[in-house]
Amino acid sequence: MWPRRGLSRVALIVAFALGSPIFGCILFVSPEPLGEHCGFSGKEADCGKCVAARCQGEVDACCRDDACTSTLVSLEGCASARDDRCSAVRDARGTGGAAGALATCVASRCGGVCTKSSGASETRCAEPSLIKGRGCTCELGAPGTDFACNTEAFPETVCCAPQGWPGAGLACSCLPIGCLPSNDGCLCTRIDYEGPGATCAGAICCAESDGCYCGTKQCQSSQPRVPSCTLAEIGCPRGQKRVASCSEL
Repeated sequence: MWPRRGLSRVALIVAFALGSPIFGCILFVSPEPLGEHCGFSGKEADCGKCVAARCQGEVDACCRDDACTSTLVSLEGCASARDDRCSAVRDARGTGGAAGALATCVASRCGGVCTKSSGASETRCAEPSLIKGRGCTCELGAPGTDFACNTEAFPETVCCAPQGWPGAGLACSCLPIGCLPSNDGCLCTRIDYEGPGATCAGAICCAESDGCYCGTKQCQSSQPRVPSCTLAEIGCPRGQKRVASCSEL
């Protein structure tokens, strides 16, 4: 890893300029004030590009923390090879400190591309442009993409597939939920854009087929009453079923 305390900033710059073999992360110094960033192996791969774009601050903090070394090593392996080290990164989410922050960012913002490679797929999956890092959609077709679109990669989503999926002309999506205020409470449903919070509560909360609302009105006979509206209470639109994964091998 980048020798945080063993070399001065000047020594690092000189060593890098002369091509000295410093293993692992290198502190790149930008001419801009406060423009210092820690580079890492695999930065040119899809996972590495995503981490650099969305979690660079957490990478920098990890480079400065000796206790984060193993997580950063796992991230480099995940970005470079998409192997079991991706699971090691995700498993660090509960460790706290810089390691936990980096692992949480990678899992929540780059879940589709920073997972163990599953090989060739029958589906083409991608992130909707308005919710990058928080959801995904898939359609059947070649060439397939090695993009994980499931509740493991995107745990804060509900995955819904139409009857007959996977099939030509059909689409499956794993989307987060958003809760908007209503006249007497709030209403939650799946969204494909950056929205508000993902929970709401009120005097009476009722689950619908593809949403949930809280307010003062009693639930209809077809609407189960629930303690509050959360991810677990959100279903799929009529004609669709809840699935664990939209990406198909």
